[in-house]
Amino acid sequence: VRFIFNATPVVSLLSGWVTWLIIDWANFSIVLATWKAAWGKRGGTFLGLSILSLVIGFWLFFTVSVLIGILSAIILIALIMVIGHMDAQDDDQYRFRDRISGLRKGMEMKRTLVVLFVGLFIFLPNTFYGYDAGVPFENKKDHDVDVYDFLSYDFFRPTEYNYGERANTTLYPGGVEGMYNTTNNQLWYMGNTGPSFPQDYWIEGLEWLAEQDTNLAPEERPGFMSWWDYGFWAIDIGEHPTVADNFQFGYQIAGNFIASQSEEEAMALLLYRLLEPEVDRDTDKFNSEIRTALLEYYSEENITEFENIVSNPESYIPKKSDGTDQDVHKKNAAIRAGKPILMTLEKNDISDIIWEVEEITGKSIRYFAADTRLMPYSAQNTGIMYAPVTLADYDISSFIEVQAVLSNGQTLPFDEAIEVLGNDPNLQVTDQRLVYKEKFLNSMFFRSFIGWSGPDIGRPAADGIPSISGTIGQDQSLPPLPGWNLTHFKLVQINSGLRILKYYDGATLYGTVATPDGSPIANANVTVSDEYNVPHGRATTDENGEYSVIAPAGNLTLAVSIGNYETDIERVKLVSNNILVTKDNIIVS
Repeated sequence: VRFIFNATPVVSLLSGWVTWLIIDWANFSIVLATWKAAWGKRGGTFLGLSILSLVIGFWLFFTVSVLIGILSAIILIALIMVIGHMDAQDDDQYRFRDRISGLRKGMEMKRTLVVLFVGLFIFLPNTFYGYDAGVPFENKKDHDVDVYDFLSYDFFRPTEYNYGERANTTLYPGGVEGMYNTTNNQLWYMGNTGPSFPQDYWIEGLEWLAEQDTNLAPEERPGFMSWWDYGFWAIDIGEHPTVADNFQFGYQIAGNFIASQSEEEAMALLLYRLLEPEVDRDTDKFNSEIRTALLEYYSEENITEFENIVSNPESYIPKKSDGTDQDVHKKNAAIRAGKPILMTLEKNDISDIIWEVEEITGKSIRYFAADTRLMPYSAQNTGIMYAPVTLADYDISSFIEVQAVLSNGQTLPFDEAIEVLGNDPNLQVTDQRLVYKEKFLNSMFFRSFIGWSGPDIGRPAADGIPSISGTIGQDQSLPPLPGWNLTHFKLVQINSGLRILKYYDGATLYGTVATPDGSPIANANVTVSDEYNVPHGRATTDENGEYSVIAPAGNLTLAVSIGNYETDIERVKLVSNNILVTKDNIIVS
């Protein structure tokens, strides 16, 4: 993408210059002079009418039939020539065949070849590409159907689907034949390029983002992280710096963050990105202020190793058995090597060092957006989750997998299904099923977009996803809770397709749980929930009834309960039904 952006002006100028050289070599100016000499003083007019006749014939060639187009052009040009000959009789005494001979001399073979080359290989495709580029992806299907209807001659049209035929049952279980459908979103002619305007949910979310941190200049505001597709939107509409953008800067750290397997790992990645530019590229060292701050948490050996990782990422690319490099990007290799060093701390210590680095550098990353395009909903709609996972150099099949359902009731990965089908030709693939793996359910994306899953409440993953699939998805009492059980990340903006979470350093709430007569209550559950009733920090009181719990900022609720979580709702809310007290409107800023 970056190459395309940078090279397009150069390639366009070079192509235009070469095209002009070809046209100039053909010397088309002599054609007009020849027509005027052979067809009288109005020869230029008749030349223009002849070209118009060719355009009309070309139009009919595509819209009606090849024969009608060719005949129409021939008849119109012949008529124009006859009229031109009659008009020129007052100026000269040329015979009609003399005028035709002049026409033939004007249209040498090289000019005919240049016209065909420029028209068919430069003008037509670039005109269509320009048309395609000017149509947003949201409207392309309507234009695609218009092109299909315009090309009425069968030679230029793919066979349309016939839903009465049972064919290609693997891709189309309902049975279809052909290649084109005028009613679905599949494109045939268009879609090579073109702008994609932000969906309404992105505009809503980014306009909200633009209203945050307005006391700071846009370039000084906390950073925004999502997949690189949305980087320019975050800068333009959201008015915040972005970690990853459409130039494909920063996609490695964004992909690793999206795929990260715990809150600790996600926070370590934030710290990694804040520290990465602080390693001086000349000395390969941190400056003294950063180094002093890090030495409060990490050993000298760890800091030196981290500096070397950032300075020499290619040295950390994993090796194959034969000693050659694995297919891992050097930045992903550096992230994988540096992350374990940063994760040697407890989560709260990682939060503390993030704060210190922010204070020193004046830089921070606070917002993470998870959108519906990243969410794999079904076997037919797996979203774009594969992009960040794959570009972080992870295996997408470790996160999600589309499996084949066979006519004998088996559900198998496709490579195994192919082998089984080869051994038993009577078997067929009757359906496809999307399987969510543990890594997907633990990913920072899933925690941010949905929140919790079956394994979090003691149920199998096969029971489904809240509001998405399975028995859990059908239970309205078990809603998605974006940011569920995350201590430092909290949902701050939500709409139909977008969840924006904000990172907070966290505040420690201290308290004591006691009976009315002052007796301490030990082993009570203390749960902090946010404005969306999403649980975050949890703690258990000690023998003195005392507790300390980390909480994000906002208008919070603190609930104290006794006993184990017996029902699914209790496990989701992280509050037992035996509630001792609930304290609302706890303001943390």
